Amino acid sequence: MLSEVFVNKISEIGNDKQSLVTLMSEIDENKRQVSARLTAVSSGRKEVTEMTTQERRSQIKMMQDKMIYLAEEREYIRSKIAEINSDLRALNRAVNGRNGKFCHAFVAAAERLLDEEVFLELESRAASILSIKV
Repeated sequence: MLSEVFVNKISEIGNDKQSLVTLMSEIDENKRQVSARLTAVSSGRKEVTEMTTQERRSQIKMMQDKMIYLAEEREYIRSKIAEINSDLRALNRAVNGRNGKFCHAFVAAAERLLDEEVFLELESRAASILSIKV
């Protein structure tokens, strides 16, 4: 389950691909740090020998939970970036594959054939695609 703070942060970033990549890099770095600490605690290295067995178990469980949480956040960002990339490919095909008149004709046909709710959803999605920052 993603935290509300994380979801709000992603909402603020929107379709800014570079910011999403930067955030994913931060999560990867955080995962590496947690993994290194988990290895140290699990193996009983010198710097953690003063911990009791119960404290070590508690630390290990907490870090394992943190790793799962970070993996979920990373996967969410990865899927968001994949969606942006897919949108960019579709936009590129539309821009380079057909002349401008077809795009206008397509919008006119969609306006006539689709019910208002679906058309507005398409229009919103198109606006979202145009707002992508690479």
